[in-house]
Amino acid sequence: MNAAPNARLRRANALSVLALAGLLAVALSACAPEPDEIAGAPEKGTPAPEATSWTEPETEFDPNVKSTDLPDGFPSEAFPVPDGATVDDAGARSEFEWFVVFSAADGEAADALWNQIIDDGDFSVDDESRNDDGGRSALLINAELTVSATTIPDTDGSVLLSYDLSSADDSAE
Repeated sequence: MNAAPNARLRRANALSVLALAGLLAVALSACAPEPDEIAGAPEKGTPAPEATSWTEPETEFDPNVKSTDLPDGFPSEAFPVPDGATVDDAGARSEFEWFVVFSAADGEAADALWNQIIDDGDFSVDDESRNDDGGRSALLINAELTVSATTIPDTDGSVLLSYDLSSADDSAE
């Protein structure tokens, strides 16, 4: 298995995490009270309390850790996984959002899997496009899901098919 697509996915995931962390930091700093407004803040001249860090993550993010099992709650009825499809990675982003990445040996197998997922899930296709490296992307929509779909060709001819799923009724609950 070539590591180039995995490296691209890891970089994309890492950049997404960094961007989100930056946005969170900006949002939190805008809401922070001035130091003299903090309840329980020590008066000037008193020793500072022992420093603690509440921003350190409890576990390290490891982009190399993948799961080939669909997560609990994955909407298999609305997004049926074709028999024989190879799951490269899968997970849940929230109660209403999931992702699954398939791997295909070549472009022909990727196109067949792409079409089967659209047919089996009764998806309509919106905004389909191809990029310069032969990858394709589209928005897939059915009664229960909105799916951002992308293919990522590798130099060895293999292709990753990445699907980000969002429940159409996540606002109802």
